[in-house]
Amino acid sequence: MSNLLKVRHFLVPDDEMHANIFEVGRIKSLQELRRFKMGKESQGFELWQIGNLVELCGSFSVDNLENVEGREEAEETKLIHKKHVQELIFTWNVERPNKDPAREEQVLQGLKPHSNLLKLIIKGHGGANCPSWLVGLNLSVENLESLCLDGVAWETFPPIGELRLVNKNVEEISSNINGRYFNNMKRIEPVNLPRLESWVVGSTVTVGQLMSHLEVLIIRRCYELVELCFSISTCSQQEQNASKFPRLQDLRIDDCPKLLSLPPVPWSNAQCSVQISGVRGLGFEYLQYGNDSYEHVLFLKIFGNDHTQDMAFWTTLDFDKLTRIEKLAMEKCPPLPLDALQKLSTTVKVLDISEMNMLSGKELTQMLSFMWKLSELQIQRCEKIRALGVLEQQEEEIAPPDELLLLPPQLEKLYIRHFPELSVGPDSPHGGNGRGLQSFFMEWRRWCLSQTVSLTDLRIDGCGGSRGMGLGRLLAHGCLHKLSVLSTPNFFSIECSKEDTAEMLEQGSSLPPSFNLESLRTDDIAAVLAAPICALLFSSLTTLTFDDNKEIECFTKEQGEAIELLTSD
Repeated sequence: MSNLLKVRHFLVPDDEMHANIFEVGRIKSLQELRRFKMGKESQGFELWQIGNLVELCGSFSVDNLENVEGREEAEETKLIHKKHVQELIFTWNVERPNKDPAREEQVLQGLKPHSNLLKLIIKGHGGANCPSWLVGLNLSVENLESLCLDGVAWETFPPIGELRLVNKNVEEISSNINGRYFNNMKRIEPVNLPRLESWVVGSTVTVGQLMSHLEVLIIRRCYELVELCFSISTCSQQEQNASKFPRLQDLRIDDCPKLLSLPPVPWSNAQCSVQISGVRGLGFEYLQYGNDSYEHVLFLKIFGNDHTQDMAFWTTLDFDKLTRIEKLAMEKCPPLPLDALQKLSTTVKVLDISEMNMLSGKELTQMLSFMWKLSELQIQRCEKIRALGVLEQQEEEIAPPDELLLLPPQLEKLYIRHFPELSVGPDSPHGGNGRGLQSFFMEWRRWCLSQTVSLTDLRIDGCGGSRGMGLGRLLAHGCLHKLSVLSTPNFFSIECSKEDTAEMLEQGSSLPPSFNLESLRTDDIAAVLAAPICALLFSSLTTLTFDDNKEIECFTKEQGEAIELLTSD
């Protein structure tokens, strides 16, 4: 390869082929070299090879820098003259047996880049300090837009705020001193900084110098990090809220188990993606906020843990900036505070609640009463909820028993899972008939279909011995169009035959039978194809789907006749 002296571009599927070019310095016209591995003993992979590549541009990575002897050898790269290089990645092998902090500090000092550099990644550097060209009055890469520090144990840092270290006085951190600042920093990524205890961005770094340009902030595996603080001491609280991170698009914090304090999220009024996990000190396991790529609506997910009890849990969120979310998912969380409910009341349309065992039916009823645009509710494993009803629209006061959940009348879809003792029906004075419900999905419970006569889409999965009592009545109302029944072997029984419809009419129903079922999916083939069930279900059916059933190898004569009934005009 090195004999092709006039090659400018060597297009390869991965960086490893670039790293294996022997005596790459002979190809002086080469413009793209994505990766270079410093050789310890073998000739042809010395750093001076890079120095010969005067036209190098784009992204460039230098690996195995632990093999460099000192600053003089590092300066042979002549990176300071490579004005077309936009991204540099400096990597030291983290598994090297020995570190020489003084030597490695000098090596990084000698790798000074051109002032045009836009992106810089430093991994595994064993020196004690940030290089002088990256801090203070000697800062030479003021136009840097992206900075990633991975696995460094520095005592001085670039001008990105006050980084306080474990067992180190803040006065000794040189990032606090006056000097130059980055003009257009868009991305900061501190990763695996073993001594980082606190990161404060305040009066020493003004909004115009850092926060006003930042678009991406990613913090990962900082195991000693306790505090994140971003404040502007010279501004009023109102000005601070309006000006913090106006361009922030992506915030990610992961695996920082000691983190106890951070500004309420989201940090920006602009559309922003937030993902926080592995921060047990804050009382939750996972938080995600952003735009749903499928439905194109704003959503918030927050999952607490088994120890989440205090209402201070919600101080992690800035509800003033959450007034546009349409989907809200909560797991193992305490009840939402009143002020938060008031701010969410006009936008939330979909609510997903799971394992909120502190929440009684009465508390959830009150919470739902604020969400007057709510159209879909998913709820599972809430131990204190044992009964379900529908709130009548004319009621003015909400005072149900603690175990009773009253659904808002405007609800269209309801999915209920894992409530083995739940009862559904008008057993209390608050129990309406749920005429607004369009979709009802229940798992692992027994219930009666006649209480949900307005369903258009019914999905049942894993309901054990539940029987489809009231199915005939439900079909007779003519609303049900789609039905799916899986892993519920006794659902299609004699109770849901046409006799059920006849009984309803005998009791004085004014609605004549009007079956509009169009789609049926089931794994109980034998039951569905047995009379009188097939006669009840097939009268209007256009789509029939049988899921896997290993017990049936072929249809019987009677089953074949039932299918012919479906296909006949």
